[in-house]
Amino acid sequence: MPNEFVVIGGASGSIGRALVSSYENDGVRVVRLVRREPTSADEVRWLDGNELDPAVLRGASAVICLNGSSVGSLPWTKKKRAEFRQSRVIPRHLIARALMQLGDDAPHFVHASAAGIYGFDAGVVAEDAAIGTGFTAELAEVTEAAASLTTTPTTHARIGVVLHPESVLKPLIPLTLLGLAGRLASGAQSWPWVSLDDAVAGLRFVAEHRLAGPVNLTGPTRATATDITFAVARELNKPYVVPVPAFALRAVIGAEAANNMLLIDAEVRPQRLLENGFVFRYETAEEAIHDSLAPLRLDA
Repeated sequence: MPNEFVVIGGASGSIGRALVSSYENDGVRVVRLVRREPTSADEVRWLDGNELDPAVLRGASAVICLNGSSVGSLPWTKKKRAEFRQSRVIPRHLIARALMQLGDDAPHFVHASAAGIYGFDAGVVAEDAAIGTGFTAELAEVTEAAASLTTTPTTHARIGVVLHPESVLKPLIPLTLLGLAGRLASGAQSWPWVSLDDAVAGLRFVAEHRLAGPVNLTGPTRATATDITFAVARELNKPYVVPVPAFALRAVIGAEAANNMLLIDAEVRPQRLLENGFVFRYETAEEAIHDSLAPLRLDA
């Protein structure tokens, strides 16, 4: 489609940059929503106190919102929690209102939610599971509610923890390089993971297939905390000998942050992706880690 274009908010993050590159490599024009003065014709300033002009979205094949400050920013103070909410709710409100004004001509809306919506002790779940408890579940719930203000078909992309050096692996890498890697608590807790490549491909897939409602963007097989942290140590050729008990994790980063991030136990199944024919590049967390850490690998 010669004149195809997509609109992306939050294009400066790790997923956003990879998504923009993926589209542009396939010849799809990307209009970026930015918070600064535009530097090209494909940038539009927003989040400046004004409404988003619906004309910016008209004719797009999809509008994708990835905005939201990282919950990895610690500690979770009252001010920080408010920032997490506002950085998600406000952008989705603005897009939803603009889409409403376009009516039947509105493009499909895809926004980033989180696999944490099922709670930190969810067990095995798919998209039909209830919303869980805990801060990340509450945060994802208000995020999805903000996006749902429009009647436009909307995908709630419930993205797992991304196994990439700029995401969940970022704090693990320096500790591992210092020889401080080891089991986190029991290590048996399931982490809802996804590779960066599959997160990007999944976002494009749901936009192309217009899969409305919740869609889990998570890996197709179970991975425990030990599977992931041990794989990092193995790839970096470092020892895995320093266990960290649960009480220590809670003491260092706070009980709620520890429970919702490092102690989360949720095997979030990508049921709708699988049912609709999505093919994962990475079947296991170990495969995703192997490729993502290739530039850092120490063979000696």
